Amino acid sequence: MSLDTALLAIDQFITRAGKTLQNPEKKLAITFYGGEPLLEFDLIKEILHQVHQVRYPTLSGRITHSITTNGTLLDEEKLQLFSQYGVLLKVSIDGPKKFHDHNRIYRDGSGTFDTVVHALETARDKFPAFFNQVGYIVTLCPPFRYMERAAFFDSHPLFKGHQFLVASVAITNCDLEFDMSEQEPDCVEFSELLRQMHQKAIRGDFDDAVFESGLFSQGLARFRQAQGEGATETIDPNGCCIPGQRRIFLSTSGQYFLCDKVAQNDRFSLGDIAFGVSTDRAWQIYNDYISLSQADCLKCPLGNICDYCPSSALQGDYMGLEQKRVQCACKLPYTKKMLELYASLTEDVSPDALDTWIPPHLE
Repeated sequence: MSLDTALLAIDQFITRAGKTLQNPEKKLAITFYGGEPLLEFDLIKEILHQVHQVRYPTLSGRITHSITTNGTLLDEEKLQLFSQYGVLLKVSIDGPKKFHDHNRIYRDGSGTFDTVVHALETARDKFPAFFNQVGYIVTLCPPFRYMERAAFFDSHPLFKGHQFLVASVAITNCDLEFDMSEQEPDCVEFSELLRQMHQKAIRGDFDDAVFESGLFSQGLARFRQAQGEGATETIDPNGCCIPGQRRIFLSTSGQYFLCDKVAQNDRFSLGDIAFGVSTDRAWQIYNDYISLSQADCLKCPLGNICDYCPSSALQGDYMGLEQKRVQCACKLPYTKKMLELYASLTEDVSPDALDTWIPPHLE
Protein backbone atom coordinates (compact mmCIF):
# COMPACT_ATOMS: atom_id res chain seq x y z
CA MET A 1 0.00 0.00 0.00
CA SER A 2 1.27 3.46 -0.82
CA LEU A 3 1.35 6.28 1.72
CA ASP A 4 -0.97 8.35 -0.48
CA THR A 5 -3.56 5.54 -0.52
CA ALA A 6 -3.40 5.12 3.24
CA LEU A 7 -3.70 8.84 4.00
CA LEU A 8 -6.55 9.39 1.55
CA ALA A 9 -8.46 6.51 3.16
CA ILE A 10 -7.81 7.97 6.63
CA ASP A 11 -9.03 11.39 5.49
CA GLN A 12 -12.23 9.79 4.19
CA PHE A 13 -12.61 7.86 7.44
CA ILE A 14 -12.31 10.99 9.57
CA THR A 15 -14.86 12.75 7.36
CA ARG A 16 -17.35 9.86 7.63
CA ALA A 17 -16.85 9.82 11.41
CA GLY A 18 -17.99 13.43 11.83
CA LYS A 19 -21.16 12.50 13.72
CA THR A 20 -19.24 10.14 16.01
CA LEU A 21 -16.72 12.83 16.83
CA GLN A 22 -19.49 15.13 18.02
CA ASN A 23 -19.64 12.93 21.11
CA PRO A 24 -16.51 13.77 23.16
CA GLU A 25 -16.62 10.32 24.79
CA LYS A 26 -16.23 8.47 21.49
CA LYS A 27 -12.92 7.40 19.99
CA LEU A 28 -11.87 6.23 16.54
CA ALA A 29 -9.68 3.23 15.78
CA ILE A 30 -7.22 2.81 12.92
CA THR A 31 -5.80 -0.71 12.91
CA PHE A 32 -3.05 -2.39 10.94
CA TYR A 33 -3.65 -5.88 9.62
CA GLY A 34 -2.18 -8.26 7.10
CA GLY A 35 -0.67 -10.61 5.92
CA GLU A 36 2.10 -9.40 8.17
CA PRO A 37 1.81 -5.62 8.64
CA LEU A 38 5.30 -5.23 10.11
CA LEU A 39 6.72 -5.92 6.65
CA GLU A 40 5.60 -2.31 6.01
CA PHE A 41 6.92 -0.86 9.26
CA ASP A 42 8.26 2.32 7.63
CA LEU A 43 4.82 2.97 6.15
CA ILE A 44 3.14 2.42 9.53
CA LYS A 45 5.64 4.73 11.19
CA GLU A 46 4.90 7.51 8.71
CA ILE A 47 1.12 6.99 8.98
CA LEU A 48 1.30 7.39 12.76
CA HIS A 49 3.38 10.55 12.37
CA GLN A 50 1.03 12.03 9.77
CA VAL A 51 -2.11 11.26 11.77
CA HIS A 52 -0.91 12.52 15.16
CA GLN A 53 1.60 15.25 14.34
CA VAL A 54 0.62 16.61 10.92
CA ARG A 55 -2.99 16.05 9.86
CA TYR A 56 -5.07 15.55 13.02
CA PRO A 57 -3.07 16.69 16.07
CA THR A 58 -6.22 18.01 17.79
CA LEU A 59 -7.76 14.52 17.51
CA SER A 60 -4.63 12.68 18.57
CA GLY A 61 -6.03 11.66 21.94
CA ARG A 62 -9.18 10.28 20.32
CA ILE A 63 -7.57 8.16 17.62
CA THR A 64 -6.44 4.76 18.83
CA HIS A 65 -4.49 2.04 17.07
CA SER A 66 -3.91 -1.69 17.19
CA ILE A 67 -1.78 -4.03 15.14
CA THR A 68 -2.09 -7.78 14.66
CA THR A 69 1.26 -9.44 14.05
CA ASN A 70 2.89 -12.84 14.04
CA GLY A 71 5.65 -11.29 16.16
CA THR A 72 8.60 -12.45 14.08
CA LEU A 73 9.69 -8.92 13.13
CA LEU A 74 9.20 -7.26 16.52
CA ASP A 75 12.28 -5.48 17.83
CA GLU A 76 13.11 -2.61 20.18
CA GLU A 77 12.62 0.08 17.51
CA LYS A 78 9.10 -1.12 16.75
CA LEU A 79 8.23 -1.63 20.40
CA GLN A 80 9.42 1.89 21.19
CA LEU A 81 7.26 3.39 18.45
CA PHE A 82 4.17 1.43 19.45
CA SER A 83 4.71 2.38 23.07
CA GLN A 84 5.01 6.05 22.09
CA TYR A 85 1.69 6.04 20.24
CA GLY A 86 -0.13 3.63 22.55
CA VAL A 87 -0.62 1.05 19.79
CA LEU A 88 -2.35 -2.04 21.15
CA LEU A 89 -0.23 -5.01 20.14
CA LYS A 90 -2.00 -8.30 19.32
CA VAL A 91 0.41 -11.17 18.86
CA SER A 92 -0.44 -14.52 17.31
CA ILE A 93 0.83 -17.48 19.30
CA ASP A 94 -0.85 -20.86 19.08
CA GLY A 95 0.43 -22.70 22.13
CA PRO A 96 3.56 -24.63 23.11
CA LYS A 97 6.46 -24.73 20.68
CA LYS A 98 5.39 -27.99 19.00
CA PHE A 99 1.92 -26.61 18.22
CA HIS A 100 2.99 -23.12 17.23
CA ASP A 101 5.82 -24.33 14.98
CA HIS A 102 3.59 -26.84 13.23
CA ASN A 103 1.94 -24.09 11.18
CA ARG A 104 3.81 -20.85 11.86
CA ILE A 105 7.08 -21.37 10.04
CA TYR A 106 9.64 -19.46 8.01
CA ARG A 107 10.13 -20.10 4.33
CA ASP A 108 12.94 -22.56 5.12
CA GLY A 109 10.56 -24.62 7.26
CA SER A 110 12.01 -23.65 10.65
CA GLY A 111 9.63 -22.64 13.43
CA THR A 112 9.01 -19.12 14.70
CA PHE A 113 8.15 -19.85 18.35
CA ASP A 114 11.53 -18.95 19.85
CA THR A 115 11.68 -15.67 17.92
CA VAL A 116 8.22 -14.62 19.08
CA VAL A 117 8.85 -15.51 22.73
CA HIS A 118 12.13 -13.58 22.67
CA ALA A 119 10.34 -10.51 21.29
CA LEU A 120 7.70 -10.76 24.01
CA GLU A 121 10.37 -11.07 26.69
CA THR A 122 12.05 -7.94 25.29
CA ALA A 123 8.75 -6.06 25.47
CA ARG A 124 8.18 -7.24 29.05
CA ASP A 125 11.68 -6.31 30.22
CA LYS A 126 12.18 -3.00 28.41
CA PHE A 127 8.64 -1.64 27.98
CA PRO A 128 6.73 -3.08 30.97
CA ALA A 129 3.81 -0.61 30.94
CA PHE A 130 3.30 -1.17 27.22
CA PHE A 131 3.68 -4.95 27.59
CA ASN A 132 0.89 -5.08 30.16
CA GLN A 133 -1.58 -4.12 27.42
CA VAL A 134 -0.41 -6.75 24.91
CA GLY A 135 -3.12 -9.18 23.79
CA TYR A 136 -2.79 -12.62 22.25
CA ILE A 137 -4.57 -14.39 19.42
CA VAL A 138 -4.59 -18.18 19.41
CA THR A 139 -5.66 -19.89 16.19
CA LEU A 140 -6.66 -23.52 16.58
CA CYS A 141 -6.77 -26.23 13.94
CA PRO A 142 -7.21 -29.99 14.32
CA PRO A 143 -6.04 -31.71 16.39
CA PHE A 144 -6.97 -29.06 18.96
CA ARG A 145 -5.38 -30.59 22.11
CA TYR A 146 -7.20 -28.15 24.37
CA MET A 147 -5.79 -29.34 27.69
CA GLU A 148 -2.16 -29.15 26.66
CA ARG A 149 -2.59 -25.66 25.27
CA ALA A 150 -4.47 -24.54 28.39
CA ALA A 151 -1.73 -25.88 30.66
CA PHE A 152 0.86 -23.94 28.67
CA PHE A 153 -0.91 -20.58 28.57
CA ASP A 154 -2.34 -20.74 32.08
CA SER A 155 1.07 -21.37 33.66
CA HIS A 156 3.45 -19.30 31.50
CA PRO A 157 4.38 -15.93 33.08
CA LEU A 158 4.27 -14.11 29.74
CA PHE A 159 0.51 -14.65 29.46
CA LYS A 160 -0.95 -14.19 32.93
CA GLY A 161 -3.22 -11.18 33.18
CA HIS A 162 -3.44 -10.64 29.42
CA GLN A 163 -6.47 -10.77 27.15
CA PHE A 164 -6.79 -13.72 24.80
CA LEU A 165 -8.86 -14.35 21.73
CA VAL A 166 -9.03 -18.04 20.83
CA ALA A 167 -10.50 -18.89 17.44
CA SER A 168 -10.60 -21.95 15.19
CA VAL A 169 -9.82 -22.22 11.52
CA ALA A 170 -13.04 -22.64 9.53
CA ILE A 171 -12.13 -26.12 8.35
CA THR A 172 -15.36 -26.48 6.35
CA ASN A 173 -14.42 -23.51 4.20
CA CYS A 174 -10.68 -23.95 3.86
CA ASP A 175 -8.42 -25.39 1.16
CA LEU A 176 -5.96 -26.83 3.70
CA GLU A 177 -6.05 -30.44 4.86
CA PHE A 178 -6.12 -31.21 8.59
CA ASP A 179 -5.65 -34.27 10.75
CA MET A 180 -9.22 -35.14 11.77
CA SER A 181 -8.33 -38.44 13.48
CA GLU A 182 -8.64 -37.01 17.00
CA GLN A 183 -12.10 -35.48 16.86
CA GLU A 184 -13.48 -37.63 19.67
CA PRO A 185 -10.56 -36.97 22.09
CA ASP A 186 -10.80 -33.26 21.26
CA CYS A 187 -14.51 -33.24 22.18
CA VAL A 188 -13.73 -34.97 25.47
CA GLU A 189 -11.02 -32.41 26.23
CA PHE A 190 -13.34 -29.52 25.37
CA SER A 191 -15.88 -30.79 27.90
CA GLU A 192 -13.14 -31.29 30.47
CA LEU A 193 -11.93 -27.73 29.92
CA LEU A 194 -15.46 -26.46 30.57
CA ARG A 195 -15.51 -28.37 33.85
CA GLN A 196 -12.05 -27.07 34.72
CA MET A 197 -13.09 -23.48 34.08
CA HIS A 198 -16.11 -23.92 36.33
CA GLN A 199 -13.93 -25.28 39.13
CA LYS A 200 -11.44 -22.43 38.77
CA ALA A 201 -14.28 -19.93 38.97
CA ILE A 202 -15.53 -21.50 42.20
CA ARG A 203 -12.01 -21.21 43.68
CA GLY A 204 -11.55 -17.70 42.31
CA ASP A 205 -8.48 -18.73 40.29
CA PHE A 206 -9.22 -16.33 37.46
CA ASP A 207 -5.55 -15.51 36.77
CA ASP A 208 -4.90 -19.19 36.05
CA ALA A 209 -7.54 -19.46 33.33
CA VAL A 210 -6.35 -17.11 30.60
CA PHE A 211 -6.77 -19.70 27.84
CA GLU A 212 -10.22 -20.75 29.03
CA SER A 213 -11.33 -17.14 29.21
CA GLY A 214 -10.18 -16.52 25.64
CA LEU A 215 -11.81 -19.69 24.37
CA PHE A 216 -15.20 -19.24 26.02
CA SER A 217 -15.65 -15.50 26.59
CA GLN A 218 -17.19 -14.70 23.21
CA GLY A 219 -19.78 -17.44 23.57
CA LEU A 220 -20.61 -16.31 27.10
CA ALA A 221 -20.84 -12.68 26.01
CA ARG A 222 -23.73 -13.46 23.66
CA PHE A 223 -25.83 -14.78 26.55
CA ARG A 224 -24.81 -11.89 28.77
CA GLN A 225 -25.87 -9.41 26.12
CA ALA A 226 -29.16 -11.19 25.41
CA GLN A 227 -30.00 -11.32 29.12
CA GLY A 228 -29.35 -7.60 29.46
CA GLU A 229 -31.55 -6.76 26.50
CA GLY A 230 -34.42 -9.01 27.52
CA ALA A 231 -37.08 -10.25 25.12
CA THR A 232 -37.33 -8.58 21.73
CA GLU A 233 -40.11 -8.36 19.18
CA THR A 234 -37.72 -8.76 16.29
CA ILE A 235 -34.66 -10.92 15.60
CA ASP A 236 -31.60 -9.11 14.31
CA PRO A 237 -29.73 -10.84 11.47
CA ASN A 238 -27.24 -12.74 13.64
CA GLY A 239 -23.97 -10.93 14.30
CA CYS A 240 -24.14 -9.17 10.97
CA CYS A 241 -22.84 -5.65 11.25
CA ILE A 242 -24.20 -3.05 8.85
CA PRO A 243 -21.45 -3.02 6.22
CA GLY A 244 -19.22 0.00 6.59
CA GLN A 245 -21.03 1.42 9.63
CA ARG A 246 -18.78 0.41 12.54
CA ARG A 247 -15.79 -0.93 10.68
CA ILE A 248 -14.38 -1.12 7.21
CA PHE A 249 -11.35 -2.84 5.70
CA LEU A 250 -9.02 -1.20 3.19
CA SER A 251 -7.04 -3.47 0.86
CA THR A 252 -3.53 -2.59 -0.30
CA SER A 253 -4.97 -1.63 -3.69
CA GLY A 254 -7.37 0.90 -2.15
CA GLN A 255 -10.59 -1.13 -2.21
CA TYR A 256 -13.03 -1.04 0.70
CA PHE A 257 -14.48 -4.31 2.08
CA LEU A 258 -16.75 -5.35 4.94
CA CYS A 259 -13.80 -6.78 6.89
CA ASP A 260 -10.61 -8.77 6.48
CA LYS A 261 -12.49 -12.10 6.34
CA VAL A 262 -14.03 -11.35 2.96
CA ALA A 263 -11.36 -9.07 1.49
CA GLN A 264 -10.25 -11.64 -1.09
CA ASN A 265 -13.59 -11.50 -2.87
CA ASP A 266 -14.49 -8.55 -5.09
CA ARG A 267 -18.22 -9.18 -4.68
CA PHE A 268 -17.88 -7.97 -1.08
CA SER A 269 -16.29 -4.70 -2.15
CA LEU A 270 -17.99 -1.55 -0.86
CA GLY A 271 -16.12 0.85 -3.14
CA ASP A 272 -12.65 2.34 -3.29
CA ILE A 273 -10.72 5.46 -2.33
CA ALA A 274 -11.38 7.06 -5.70
CA PHE A 275 -15.17 6.99 -5.39
CA GLY A 276 -15.72 6.37 -1.67
CA VAL A 277 -18.00 3.89 0.06
CA SER A 278 -21.19 2.89 -1.72
CA THR A 279 -24.10 2.74 0.72
CA ASP A 280 -26.17 1.04 -1.98
CA ARG A 281 -23.62 -1.76 -2.21
CA ALA A 282 -23.43 -2.05 1.58
CA TRP A 283 -27.19 -2.50 1.86
CA GLN A 284 -27.20 -4.96 -1.05
CA ILE A 285 -24.75 -7.27 0.74
CA TYR A 286 -26.68 -6.89 3.98
CA ASN A 287 -30.02 -7.73 2.35
CA ASP A 288 -28.54 -10.61 0.35
CA TYR A 289 -27.40 -12.19 3.60
CA ILE A 290 -30.82 -11.71 5.19
CA SER A 291 -32.59 -13.21 2.18
CA LEU A 292 -30.25 -16.19 2.30
CA SER A 293 -30.59 -16.76 6.05
CA GLN A 294 -33.97 -15.64 7.29
CA ALA A 295 -35.97 -18.81 6.62
CA ASP A 296 -33.53 -20.89 8.66
CA CYS A 297 -32.78 -18.24 11.28
CA LEU A 298 -36.42 -17.56 12.16
CA LYS A 299 -36.82 -21.23 13.06
CA CYS A 300 -33.53 -21.54 14.91
CA PRO A 301 -33.45 -21.44 18.74
CA LEU A 302 -30.26 -19.38 18.51
CA GLY A 303 -31.92 -16.71 16.37
CA ASN A 304 -31.22 -13.66 18.51
CA ILE A 305 -27.92 -14.76 20.06
CA CYS A 306 -26.10 -16.06 16.99
CA ASP A 307 -23.00 -14.14 15.88
CA TYR A 308 -22.81 -15.42 12.32
CA CYS A 309 -22.48 -12.96 9.45
CA PRO A 310 -21.73 -13.00 5.69
CA SER A 311 -18.26 -14.44 6.33
CA SER A 312 -19.91 -17.59 7.72
CA ALA A 313 -21.72 -18.12 4.41
CA LEU A 314 -18.75 -17.78 2.06
CA GLN A 315 -19.26 -20.14 -0.85
CA GLY A 316 -17.78 -19.88 -4.30
CA ASP A 317 -17.47 -16.23 -5.28
CA TYR A 318 -20.14 -14.97 -2.87
CA MET A 319 -22.51 -16.51 -0.29
CA GLY A 320 -24.35 -19.80 -0.27
CA LEU A 321 -26.97 -21.46 1.93
CA GLU A 322 -25.23 -24.84 1.83
CA GLN A 323 -22.09 -23.49 3.45
CA LYS A 324 -24.11 -21.46 5.96
CA ARG A 325 -25.94 -24.61 7.07
CA VAL A 326 -22.67 -26.46 7.55
CA GLN A 327 -21.51 -23.69 9.87
CA CYS A 328 -24.84 -23.65 11.70
CA ALA A 329 -24.66 -27.40 12.33
CA CYS A 330 -21.37 -26.83 14.14
CA LYS A 331 -22.76 -23.87 16.08
CA LEU A 332 -25.66 -25.60 17.79
CA PRO A 333 -23.76 -28.08 20.01
CA TYR A 334 -21.15 -25.43 20.86
CA THR A 335 -23.82 -22.95 21.95
CA LYS A 336 -25.52 -25.59 24.09
CA LYS A 337 -22.27 -26.08 26.01
CA MET A 338 -21.84 -22.31 26.37
CA LEU A 339 -25.35 -22.02 27.82
CA GLU A 340 -24.56 -24.76 30.34
CA LEU A 341 -21.38 -22.94 31.34
CA TYR A 342 -23.17 -19.60 31.52
CA ALA A 343 -25.81 -21.05 33.84
CA SER A 344 -23.24 -22.75 36.07
CA LEU A 345 -21.14 -19.60 36.43
CA THR A 346 -24.07 -17.36 37.27
CA GLU A 347 -25.83 -19.85 39.57
CA ASP A 348 -22.98 -21.73 41.26
CA VAL A 349 -20.45 -18.90 41.53
CA SER A 350 -22.25 -15.55 41.54
CA PRO A 351 -24.55 -13.54 39.25
CA ASP A 352 -21.61 -11.21 38.56
CA ALA A 353 -19.09 -13.96 37.87
CA LEU A 354 -18.97 -13.14 34.18
CA ASP A 355 -17.63 -9.66 34.91
CA THR A 356 -14.29 -11.38 35.52
CA TRP A 357 -14.36 -13.57 32.43
CA ILE A 358 -15.69 -11.29 29.71
CA PRO A 359 -13.48 -8.41 28.53
CA PRO A 360 -15.47 -5.13 28.26
CA HIS A 361 -15.01 -4.91 24.48
CA LEU A 362 -16.98 -8.15 24.01
CA GLU A 363 -20.16 -6.87 25.64
